[in-house]
Amino acid sequence: LERAFLHSRGYAVLTRNHEGRHTAHASHGCTLFFMPHCGRQLYSNLLTANWGAETLARLLILGNSLTSYAGLPGTDRAA
Repeated sequence: LERAFLHSRGYAVLTRNHEGRHTAHASHGCTLFFMPHCGRQLYSNLLTANWGAETLARLLILGNSLTSYAGLPGTDRAA
């Protein structure tokens, strides 16, 4: 249902599972990542793959609040 809706609005939908390691490319403008109820590791993979001022500025994440992960084991790294 979600794929059909996104396609009807002109969005490209990934067909391969990148396990969150997809890079937002400048040629695409902003990239929407639809990640409802995803685990912390997927968000971590996505942010790691796009770590940098230019690429982070192109991410639009529709999903869980990242503040809900604060204080969980493995989140003691400095941002």
